[in-house]
Amino acid sequence: MITTPSIRLRTIFRLFICHITVIVITMPGSHLIAAVYNDVLLPTKHFSSPGSMIPSKNEAPKAMFSIKEKSSQFSDAAVEAESRIRDFFMDDEYQHALFAHFNGNRKQPTAAWIKKAAQLKALVVDKKFNLTIQLIPSSEMDFMMSAFIGRGKNGQSLALINRNWIEYGITHEAFTRLIIEQSAFAFDQFLNAENDTKGNEGKSFANDLSSIYEDASDTIAPGYITLGGKRVLVEF
Repeated sequence: MITTPSIRLRTIFRLFICHITVIVITMPGSHLIAAVYNDVLLPTKHFSSPGSMIPSKNEAPKAMFSIKEKSSQFSDAAVEAESRIRDFFMDDEYQHALFAHFNGNRKQPTAAWIKKAAQLKALVVDKKFNLTIQLIPSSEMDFMMSAFIGRGKNGQSLALINRNWIEYGITHEAFTRLIIEQSAFAFDQFLNAENDTKGNEGKSFANDLSSIYEDASDTIAPGYITLGGKRVLVEF
């Protein structure tokens, strides 16, 4: 094959780009580039105890949500949801607002609830609170948009989002709201255990953190779906 001057120039240019890339990757601080990628896409496993959303020592998640989809739309919505939730907990009046959404059907917060609220804030702010979110086919969740499983496989909480509805088309804000809703169910479980707050705490919490409003009094939660051939209790 005859090598023309233009081909030689392109070859030299490609080698130059590769050389520069290697230098950038090995420069001090280049790990920060990888950290951003991991923050968005890599799932987190290995928790300290069944049903706990607190990771074991030295295994803190890099993001609040472990998402089992390599989708930029999913990732962007999860990052946005996480940012809004952290802002909520950083507010001086967070405890009052938190109790309004997740009171466990109490009229006043107890000492135990206040302690739990402080623990929850620390976990969120320190990036140690984690919830796994998974897209599944519409037929497996009775065609509902989303569902929250308090204790799924290995005792872990799991948020489910209807894959088909997402594929039909959903805005960034609507996707962000969905993820906030699912985090709210996890927060209520952390704060109140089996004493589930009446109404739809997911929609109520998302109404405060989203520009999309939905009626939180109209709810069919809890209910059941058949997942993997098993009947599973969920919150919608």
